[in-house]
Amino acid sequence: MKSRVLKCILFTLALPLFFSFSQSADAQSSDANASYYFDSGKLENGRMLIPLRSVSEALDSKVTWNQSTKSINITRENTTIFLKINSKQVKVNGEAITIDVPARVYSGTTYVPVRFVSQAFNGKIGWIPSLYEATVELGDTLVRVNSNPGMSRERVMELIDQVNKTTNLSNYPQIRTHFRPYFTDHFINRIVNLDGVKDNRVMVEDFEDAAIHYGLIISQSEFMYAPLVDYIVDREIYLTVENNQYVVKGVKVDVIPYYG
Repeated sequence: MKSRVLKCILFTLALPLFFSFSQSADAQSSDANASYYFDSGKLENGRMLIPLRSVSEALDSKVTWNQSTKSINITRENTTIFLKINSKQVKVNGEAITIDVPARVYSGTTYVPVRFVSQAFNGKIGWIPSLYEATVELGDTLVRVNSNPGMSRERVMELIDQVNKTTNLSNYPQIRTHFRPYFTDHFINRIVNLDGVKDNRVMVEDFEDAAIHYGLIISQSEFMYAPLVDYIVDREIYLTVENNQYVVKGVKVDVIPYYG
């Protein structure tokens, strides 16, 4: 089967935040012109840590690493941040500040707490509790980070596989039991009442061929041969978070004839 796919438009960056931050934010209403998404924020002592170099590059900041002192300089416009790995003492334009969680190194990547970095650069911070997602807006740039461990490569492929299975519900005599770990109850009720997802097809592309939009939608597109007219299938899988895990809350499929 020949396949034509929508290649990844993963927004690969974000800035997390104090987990207990009380302000809720709807990043969709932002006036930012550029958006970035990152799905592997790390929580430590209730604070969210972000990958330093990726974030800095997205914000047009310069990062300098000193191997001998295990220290980092971050410069953006007129602001300079100095910090050391595993130290709670940092400096912003020479002024000493104590932070709750020091910079850490995970698998060779330096992570820093988003709250102090964002405040040092005068960024606007938000928190979307239903998505376990933090947002930071800086100028015309919006960055989002998701701290939910369920949005992994393995989980994405699990959800795609389970949506594929809705093409033939007769294979599953216990539909609700089978799909409950992957779908919301509302969506399960819908596919039971409609006997599956309208126009659904088995999509065979792997993780790299899917597109993850804001951690909320998995998009796929495939070219498929047919006896009379070939066609393109576009599918969007809508996600939500339940029990700290991503699940499917809806699916939309469009089948478009291709006359080439």
